[in-house]
Amino acid sequence: MLTLPLESGIFDTIGGLPVHPLIDHAVVMLIPISAIALIVIYFVPKWRKPYGWLTMAALAGGAFAAVIAKESGEALAARVGLPVEHQQLANILVPVMLATFVVGAVWFWLQRKAAIAGVKSLAATITGAGASLLAVVSLVLVVLVGHTGATAVWASQIANSDNPTPAATSSATATGITMAQVQQHASAASCWSAIDGKVYDLTNWVNQHPGGPARILSLCGTDGTAAFHGQHATQSLPNKTLAGFQIGTLSADAGPASSAPAPSPSATGPTVYSMAQVKQHASATSCWSAIDGNVYDLTKWVNRHPGGPARILSLCGIDGTARFHGEHHQESKPNKTLDGFLIGKLG
Repeated sequence: MLTLPLESGIFDTIGGLPVHPLIDHAVVMLIPISAIALIVIYFVPKWRKPYGWLTMAALAGGAFAAVIAKESGEALAARVGLPVEHQQLANILVPVMLATFVVGAVWFWLQRKAAIAGVKSLAATITGAGASLLAVVSLVLVVLVGHTGATAVWASQIANSDNPTPAATSSATATGITMAQVQQHASAASCWSAIDGKVYDLTNWVNQHPGGPARILSLCGTDGTAAFHGQHATQSLPNKTLAGFQIGTLSADAGPASSAPAPSPSATGPTVYSMAQVKQHASATSCWSAIDGNVYDLTKWVNRHPGGPARILSLCGIDGTARFHGEHHQESKPNKTLDGFLIGKLG
């Protein structure tokens, strides 16, 4: 596997607990309070003197907390996976909150200067209006960020408690499901995967997975043993969540493959693919690549890659080891993301 050992740092853990949920409490308190206070003192001049400096301090604290939350969130994602929508909104919130603090501070200084001089300042009026608008945007964003974060953490747990035994989506019996049958459920509409000799219907988990749907979609229709353990190893929560989606066991008789090149499934080990099979998946609609002796299905990552689709398309159907390491070398996040698309070993 390409996963690098995790290092505990200033943004990672405190006393064995992740920093991110701890700092989130400061974010969800300081940003709304300071944003509302800024709007109030802009529209109610008599409150600027008693509450102005306190509001500026709260804005500074909120901006600082947002930055720490972003950094600690990335550290936590390296351990448990990346909630994509949550991360995207957080990446917007940080610069918006910083801008709110800077523009708000400039306005506060301008209006104090004008008040001391006993004059009205057009610059202060315009700057204050801009700061108030940014405060409103910050309020909206912190609600959205909080909602997506809570959804990533709790939605699946609530769903599992309401429906602890997911129903199978076909007439397959609870035992003796063949690999050929698993391969017939290889889409978001019906996603089955074989892991450690058991078969799971992950359809309802695709859009609930904290790390985004791509990591679950990469398991659909395959033996996902290596990919799952490469991502989660012996972590208790992912294994407990997975158990809630079991629909049967994998039959020793895998039967004929229903589509595409036939893999070599194993109930106790990773699927093995040949280089000839990898070469048959060399397009944007089906993009496989061999890297460091592992095989990855990068199809879902083509149009989501931060560097554009061309870089992923250049890996399709080939041994992309040299290109991947030439681009990312030992960077932790790309290696962790790659692990989420593992489908087997190169034979």
